[in-house]
Formats: sequence, structure tokens, C-alpha cells
Amino acid sequence: MPLGLDLSSLFGQTGKVGKGPIYVIGLDATTKNVKIMQTKGASQESATFAYFPLDERLLNEGNYAATLETVLPEYFGSMTEKSYNAYVVLPDNTVTVDFISLPALSTSKQMAALKVQLEENYVNVKDLVVNVELLNNNKRTVSYMVGVMQRKIVTDLYTVCANNKINLLGVTCEGNATLNALLGLTKINARHPFIFANVKNDSTLIAFNGKSGAMGFTSLPFGYDILESETVIDESQLYDHYVAELAVVNATEIAKAKKLSVANMPEEDKLPELNTEAAEADATAEDETEEAAEEAATDATRDEDEDFDGEEAAPTPETPSAKKQKVFVKKARKLPKFMQRPIPETPEAMTEENFRNFLKRFLGYKQFCEQSEYMETPEQIIVKMPERYAYLAGRLNTDAENGIEFRFFDEPISKNVEIADNLDLYGAISAKTHGRCFVFAV
Repeated sequence: MPLGLDLSSLFGQTGKVGKGPIYVIGLDATTKNVKIMQTKGASQESATFAYFPLDERLLNEGNYAATLETVLPEYFGSMTEKSYNAYVVLPDNTVTVDFISLPALSTSKQMAALKVQLEENYVNVKDLVVNVELLNNNKRTVSYMVGVMQRKIVTDLYTVCANNKINLLGVTCEGNATLNALLGLTKINARHPFIFANVKNDSTLIAFNGKSGAMGFTSLPFGYDILESETVIDESQLYDHYVAELAVVNATEIAKAKKLSVANMPEEDKLPELNTEAAEADATAEDETEEAAEEAATDATRDEDEDFDGEEAAPTPETPSAKKQKVFVKKARKLPKFMQRPIPETPEAMTEENFRNFLKRFLGYKQFCEQSEYMETPEQIIVKMPERYAYLAGRLNTDAENGIEFRFFDEPISKNVEIADNLDLYGAISAKTHGRCFVFAV
């Protein structure tokens, strides 16, 4: 649960909800749109949506307030209300998730130790909005989850909204809002840890839920469009691997630097250069000497055979220095399992093979949660995809090696189709229910 700590310089308070409709304003970095939802309370039927193209330059610069400044007057300018209640949803990369463990102390000392630890972890802590939530508490240690956002981002958004008569209730991120929408629209037990994957056409959002609520988010730059391919998609075709390319560039530059440093060394420090011509001549002479010795040994053996008088010669004892000839046995190469799978020929088999690009990442996140000191081991992986791919759940659950249950939605998550496509907007209304640590205010 969120801590009610006396850390007013680090913790923001969300605004109060007044009467009238609620607006949710979201910046979608994938579709490059500003999305606005208007609804009465949490009513699904009354929800309406509007979409506006945004300035990509401002978005890439991280200037989210200026991005909204170009859209809000167009949407709210024609309205006559004195003020509007609204939430803002930003991309997940604006939020940092951290975990802290401290020795168990008295309450007052615990708060002081937590504040010192935050100041040590974040040198610019005064420039941040920091929310803290208690995870575990035992006789020895206390663990906290920390949500962080730059204070300038939040204050600039409040200023822009105030200039447009908007009462900003709080700022959250896409992953937290999406997870809260899932828990609000379905009967999934929020106290059970799971991984939720919201797979769209060209992107995928992944959220981690623990017993205390949202615990982290990530994304993939591809969606179910890869399942519609008529060929098997290789890993290198999914997206540009900038990390691998940078590693190659760095290695090349390091090698060049070493070569230049050797070239600039004093002559007395350089290693002597090898005379390749002399080495080749020595090698040729050595080969000729070996051939002559072999011919002499053959002639001597032939002479001994001619002088043989019929008596059996005594066996010559083996010298200790004689080496036994090694016998190498050629073993059949054992192929990895992914190379033993049959080549897909039908459309369904092709879809299943391409889905492995999702599967190995899902299982990788599961392994990460199992090995993490703070994350909880997920009990299932919930995947939201179009209904035509629901048969994949049965295929995956028959494979015991996966070690986890996969669950697909076999029916629409909401009667309002646009809500199902904009879970990040609808879930912002209840973002504090299962993710208070990721709702920021000043």
C-alpha cells in the first residue's frame, strides 16, 4: 500500500475529482497521436474518443507539455464549461521503477533511513517526483518499490492544463493505466501475480502485476502483424538491433585505437618483426630433411628383409618416449531443439512458428521474475490478441516445458470496441487502485 510518509518534498498528491465528465489525455508514441477520451465516471457506454496528430519533433525531445499545447485548445476551445477534470497518460519511458531494501528499524528511523537512501540513489532527488510503496516487511528487512518521474515533466503538464481550464487529477504511464483497465473490466484476481501482454498490430505492451499491484512495464516494437506473414520471420527481421550494432562499432574503434597506439610507440618498445621469407626457407629445409630420413629408413628396412635367414628376430621393446596414435571417433552432431522442429507448411503452422518470437520473450520475463529478489513469480501469462489467434493458447498449454499457464481472451474485453483498443485511456481513471505508486502529481 502507498506509504503515508512525512516526505512532502518527495511525494505529490493527486487532485480532487469534481462534478461533470472526466477526460483522459494520452500521448501515443506508437501511432503518433494525442488521444482524448471523455466519459461520465467509469461508464463504458458513454465513453467517446477523439484523435489528433502530434508534433513528432516535440515528442522525440521529451517535451510533452508543448506537445499537448498544440492540441488542447483545438479540443477544449469550443467548450463552455468553467473547468474540466482530466488525467494525462504518458509513455512508459517517462517512469523509472526501482526497489530498495533497508534493515528493519523503528518507524521514525525507518523513514529517515529511506530518505537518506533515496538521496544517495538519486543525486537530483529534488528535481524528481518520487512515490514509494511498501512491498515486504519482516523482522530483519523492509522492502520498498519506488516510482520516479522528472518533476519538470509533471509541473509543465500542470501549467499547460491550467492554461486550458483543466483540473489535472494526476499523471500516470501507459503500462499502469492498461493494467488497471484489465483488472477493472475482467474478473482476474488482482492479488495473483501475472504477466499481461497487450498485443496490438505493430507493438506490444507488457505489464507485471504482483500481489501489491503494478510492479513494472516494458514493450516490444512488433505486434501480431508478424503472425500474418506468409514466411517464417527471423529474429533479425523484427527490428533494428542497435545494441548489437553499437557493440560491433565499439569493438572496431577499440581495435583501431590499439593499432594506432602500437604504430606510435618508440622503436625500442616495439616487438621485433618476423622475417617471413627466412621462416619459410627454414620450414622447407626441415621438410626436405624429414623426407630424406624417411627414405633412408625405408632402404634400411628393405636391406634387412633381404638378409633375413629365416630366424625370428627378438621383439624390440618399446621405448618410453614412443607415443601411441590417437583414434578419433566422429560423433553425430546433436542439433538444438528449435532445429529439430518440422518446417511449417500450413498457415496455422507458420503462425505458430512466428509466435515463438513472442513466446521466448514471455518466458524470458518469467525467468527474470523468478530470479529477481523483489518481483513475484507469475502464475500465468495473460495475452490480449485478436480472437483468431486464441487457438495458440491450447497449443502452448500442452507444452509442459513452458512451466506456466497461458490465457487468451476468448471474448471482447468491453462492449465498447474503442475502449478495448484504448485500455490505457480507460484505465487511467482507476490508475490509483492497483498502481498508486505510478500516479504523479505536484
